[in-house]
Amino acid sequence: MQYDASHAEQYARYRDEPSITDPVLFGALNVIGLRGQRVLDVGCGDGRHIAAFLSHGALSTAGVDASPSMIERATVRFANTALPVELRAADARSLPFGNEDFDIVSSNYMLQHLPAVAPAMQEIARVLRAGGWFVGIFNTVEVSNDALWNTEMSLLLGREHTVHVEDLMKPDKEFLDACAAAGLMVSRYEEVKSTAVIDPLSPHIKEISALHSRLCVAQK
Repeated sequence: MQYDASHAEQYARYRDEPSITDPVLFGALNVIGLRGQRVLDVGCGDGRHIAAFLSHGALSTAGVDASPSMIERATVRFANTALPVELRAADARSLPFGNEDFDIVSSNYMLQHLPAVAPAMQEIARVLRAGGWFVGIFNTVEVSNDALWNTEMSLLLGREHTVHVEDLMKPDKEFLDACAAAGLMVSRYEEVKSTAVIDPLSPHIKEISALHSRLCVAQK
């Protein structure tokens, strides 16, 4: 889904709440080491994670998001700073960067919105240097009917500021196969706790047996 200005504001309020998945994401990134690294955030939203990358010592950062409204919010966040940040409104399947421009690519709850994960993973691998790392968190589901793959489902996110998002139903296999096809070797693939729940009014809720948040760490 693409966020218009109103939805971007709602989502930004939700993201300002303490996240139970951020410690997992940054725990994985800190094992790799952010200091002195060139870091790209794919699906950067309002730039909150980019600011955190820099506070952890990243040499330079870039962020892309398909939503111009989100990029506008990120631009405002960094407008009065001299921080090394490059922001682009762009599709994850066509990243506006050169080959091997980054040491680390991070993505937080974006990939499950794409009709196919593989093209984005190919682009992520392209812009990573040899030996570079992808660290991402995304949602997957288990369903009783394979015809539901890539069908939209509504999720409720947040506690104080609840926001609706539309995910595409994805199996774990799609992500793992996409990493393998892109030449990314997965070293960690595990469940993480999340506050996301399936909207009780979602039309396919009875056919969804499980919703998972996954951490994926892979090296080129």
